[in-house]
Amino acid sequence: MESSPLRSIPGEVQTLLETTVELLDEGLGPALAGVYLHRRLAAGDFCLGRSDVDLLAVLTQQPDEELLVRLRVVHDQVDARFPMWRGRVEVEYVALDTVRRLTTGDALAEPGVIARVSPGEHLHLLAATPHRVLGWSLARRHGVTLTGPPVQTLIPAIDDELVRDALLHHVRDWPTWVRDTTTPGGQAYAVLSMCRAAVALETGEQVSKKAAATIVADAVPAHRDVVLWARDWWYDGGNEDQPSEAATIRRFVDETSARLLQ
Repeated sequence: MESSPLRSIPGEVQTLLETTVELLDEGLGPALAGVYLHRRLAAGDFCLGRSDVDLLAVLTQQPDEELLVRLRVVHDQVDARFPMWRGRVEVEYVALDTVRRLTTGDALAEPGVIARVSPGEHLHLLAATPHRVLGWSLARRHGVTLTGPPVQTLIPAIDDELVRDALLHHVRDWPTWVRDTTTPGGQAYAVLSMCRAAVALETGEQVSKKAAATIVADAVPAHRDVVLWARDWWYDGGNEDQPSEAATIRRFVDETSARLLQ
């Protein structure tokens, strides 16, 4: 495991990462091409006690039901050894062939499948739709190699238009998703996600959620209060007992989505 990019990571998280990679190596063998840390922890936007750990695992074969059996053993072991992180280790498993086909932008390419485990979801298979390229692009740009070759050798350069299309896919869906979000934490996450998407679409830069919230708060005075509330709740220890801000959150998400989709 590389050392320098991980120096700022808390020791308990380093141990979690090392153990997870060791178990994946043992459980998958030659089916595992590489494991890469990305998103919050790799990009310097990690909040201990609140953020999840995001991993991308590139495979040499398509994930299937037989592979899921082996992966469940691995994740059960991780949960048993690190109960405080149960449900907070998000991993996407994708075949190298799927990555290469989808990143060509070929609309007729067979998409394949991915395996995924994330907060609130059990390990399962799902279609590898084109919007997955957003996560792969972030991994290629900021990913930290935990095992395997450098991420850039497995994930090819991704066209900016493909990344933009993936961002717009998320922006289009957030007004629906946010209506199922009832907790302050979920609502703050929705606001911060929209802020990051807005900055990426309008400037071409992928910045942290915290930085994006500050940019949007300054640029859109009408939504300044709700954006700063979300930023401060997430990064300064907000609690789930606060009153719901559902109506305000939905208005911000709806209006921001509509503006970006124009």
